[in-house]
Amino acid sequence: MKIGQRDICFFCVFIITISIYILYYCIEHNETWSYAQKHRTLESDGFILFLCDDYAKDGLTHAFKQEVLKKLPQGYQFANYSYVIKNATISTFHRDVTSSQKLYNSAHPVYTLVVYKHEGCLLSVCPGSNYSYPLVSSQVVNISGPAGACILFNCDLLHAGCFNNCNPREIVQYKLFHQDDVSLFEHLHDVHVFKEEEHCDDSMSVHFIRKCSYFFELPINTIFYPLFQKKHSNGLLKDIQDYSSMQFYYNI
Repeated sequence: MKIGQRDICFFCVFIITISIYILYYCIEHNETWSYAQKHRTLESDGFILFLCDDYAKDGLTHAFKQEVLKKLPQGYQFANYSYVIKNATISTFHRDVTSSQKLYNSAHPVYTLVVYKHEGCLLSVCPGSNYSYPLVSSQVVNISGPAGACILFNCDLLHAGCFNNCNPREIVQYKLFHQDDVSLFEHLHDVHVFKEEEHCDDSMSVHFIRKCSYFFELPINTIFYPLFQKKHSNGLLKDIQDYSSMQFYYNI
């Protein structure tokens, strides 16, 4: 069978289009704390930034919690939940499947609050990706900031931990949901987890896997999400979890 000139042209156009697509979405942008704090909103981008003066303490003060709740519509509350992560980047892109509005069909969005006890590059986000779930159309934005930085974001926002040159890292994560949806998130009640990474891997392979997780976020977050929701005690799902770094994703 002969390949005609039209077939060759179509193939060339296809390859060029795919190459442009990949190159465009390989671009990542860096945003300073001051810029992101002024320009990013929950309504348009799915996240906001602010500071916590008492970040060195264990837990959040009542006054600070009230300040956070003022940034959300009435009816929201903090879950009795915390997740401390030390020295782990969690650099692959994901959505918070244990508290996803899309997966649990909650009436209201669910939010994650992260308090950073270190300075440097903090979080990589895809602005507005909570609105395009399960797809993503925005480029990656890397946000850096000071110790005590807080990021409040929609749980369906595609995000990943930032590489921080293997410097010490410590974050504390909290969850906020609407009082109308309390029954849907009982699995988060009275959950307090501490996880620590013993070594830092900033190799090219890790960067490659991170980028792949961005391009293949759709199947990861819509087909394989049970791997990230909880620790499985037996079967194939357990085997996959045991031979991967997924222990840092399921936090219950």
